Amino acid sequence: QEGYQEPVYGFLAQLTQNAANIHAERMAAAEQELTKALNKATKIKAQVELLKTIPGMTEVAAATLALFANIYPSKTAEQFASCLCLVDGKALNYAHYRSYDLRLAHSALFSVIYNAADEIPAIKALCERLEAKDKSQKTIDVAAMHKLARMIFAILSSEKPYQA
Repeated sequence: QEGYQEPVYGFLAQLTQNAANIHAERMAAAEQELTKALNKATKIKAQVELLKTIPGMTEVAAATLALFANIYPSKTAEQFASCLCLVDGKALNYAHYRSYDLRLAHSALFSVIYNAADEIPAIKALCERLEAKDKSQKTIDVAAMHKLARMIFAILSSEKPYQA
């Protein structure tokens, strides 16, 4: 009976060691993922601070837009506006984006436009031009959100604060 128990204990010890090795590997992988997430969070925090330099940009709106920009990275300002479905004919290319993400991003953009359009000279001028052409309020809002999206892309890609 002792001869039988020795291989069983040896086998159990080996299984325990294998489980510990697998656990250590998984923990190391989890730590790497956590480090990446923390680094990304630091990046997002810096982006939020940059976006808050835009008049009317709240911390919540800035965080929403910074997260959107990181979840759906873009190479150009036009592509970023397209990701936000603010460019005619391009929304179909981004149909796989979650509508919830878009609603949050649109709400963030609109809150800035609603609260501070007069404080952002480029957007104020755009709105005045469109009003002079008797465009609908919806058209004006979408055009202003598109303009703001392009400004946000420029701020995030240059890593420089807003300048009027």
